[in-house]
Amino acid sequence: LISVDEAIQATEAVIQQTKRVKQGLLARLLTRGIGHTRFRTTEIGKIPTEWGLVRLGDVLAAGPENGRSPASNESNSGVPTFSIAAVREGRVSIERHLKYAPVPPETVTNFRLQRDDVLIVRGNANPDLVGTCGIVGSFPEGCIFPDILIRVRPAADLYVHFLVTVWNSPIVRRQILERAKSTNGTYKINQGDVASVRIPLPPRQEQEQLMAPLSDTDTSLRLLRAELDRLQSLKRGLLSDLLSGRVRVKVPRA
Repeated sequence: LISVDEAIQATEAVIQQTKRVKQGLLARLLTRGIGHTRFRTTEIGKIPTEWGLVRLGDVLAAGPENGRSPASNESNSGVPTFSIAAVREGRVSIERHLKYAPVPPETVTNFRLQRDDVLIVRGNANPDLVGTCGIVGSFPEGCIFPDILIRVRPAADLYVHFLVTVWNSPIVRRQILERAKSTNGTYKINQGDVASVRIPLPPRQEQEQLMAPLSDTDTSLRLLRAELDRLQSLKRGLLSDLLSGRVRVKVPRA
């Protein structure tokens, strides 16, 4: 158990260091771009002169729009949906948070997911989580998104991975926290708040180029988190074996 704990602590330390490296790289890319020499001061800080500064609502193909949350269960029957916990680290991982709503599918067609939808957390008791977003990858056929999330679909000149990256960066986090309202201990934002947030907008080709240097750190983080999950699962198994008596430890006699 001590060996596993030490491995868990070492892996967590590497994850934190990798996050710091990513944040430093991100700060440079989102304020200086690639190869720029001229900059201008804006309300979100300095950005390259050639970049635009736009309201999110002006560069969307659809949204912002809230989801729908009919009463749900875990009976594996009905329309698939999921909990807010699925939105983490810039991704929407539905599989572990799947639920089902016993409603006619035709009544919720407007809330069905599409690949590369971006979902934004509308409310949370933790201010660090309200307003964070993730991109939808795989999902069950006919899956709908819950009311606690806001969906946006970027227009053609806004690269979806760039949007998710800049949205979860300090550039947008500051604006979200300024707009978030606290009600009964829950911080909330609305569609108008989302639409009014300002983001830097490089040309589409440069947006894709900016994301390339981040891919290696993202891959490293995914592998490290998978290793951390494995170690934590191993620890739970060891504890269960030892505390249940399935594995006995020989104690030397005095």
